[in-house]
Amino acid sequence: MKVSRYSKGTNTPPPPPRGRITLPRVVIASAVLLMVFAVGTEVGTSLRGSETATSPASPIENTLFTAEGTAISTEPLKVAGVEVAEPVVNVGVQPLNIGVAHEFKLRNTSSTPVILGRANIEVLEGCCPSDPILSATRIEPGEEVPLLFSLPMGMHQGMDGPHLFRVTVPVRNESGDTGNVEVYVKADFRAGGNGASGHDHAAS
Repeated sequence: MKVSRYSKGTNTPPPPPRGRITLPRVVIASAVLLMVFAVGTEVGTSLRGSETATSPASPIENTLFTAEGTAISTEPLKVAGVEVAEPVVNVGVQPLNIGVAHEFKLRNTSSTPVILGRANIEVLEGCCPSDPILSATRIEPGEEVPLLFSLPMGMHQGMDGPHLFRVTVPVRNESGDTGNVEVYVKADFRAGGNGASGHDHAAS
């Protein structure tokens, strides 16, 4: 009797024809692909969430953050007896070539005189600040001194866009307490801007 080449010397059945995919293999392959997709989606979502949690908001998009990512409090500020009711101001979208000014009030709420140092301005976003004006270097108890932030000429073409400034004033009272009063001004200079309420235009 002629012996088949598949069963010669063994009882193993012949292998399935090449190129034919059986149902169990399809099911296993589909399951593996679904698992890979699910894991990839979860990892991507986790990475995006991590980026959102660690990246501070732009200071121009959110007044509550400086360029360094430091939170700015809009609550009344009190340092060494000096209080500023509104330490953060947003003057809005301003037109080009128009002066802008805002006056902060520094009030002495302590029982002793307070000495003020030289006001200093920093650019946290944008460019081209001018020196702030402090009308006095001493505040008596219960009195206040204006601190003027002023851009007499505003901003011209090429200097337009979002800006954020920080003005710092060193303070010291007769009790020996010291600190820095920090106030912030946010603005966006654009052609056709119309500003915001609660601020003044400086003479140009």
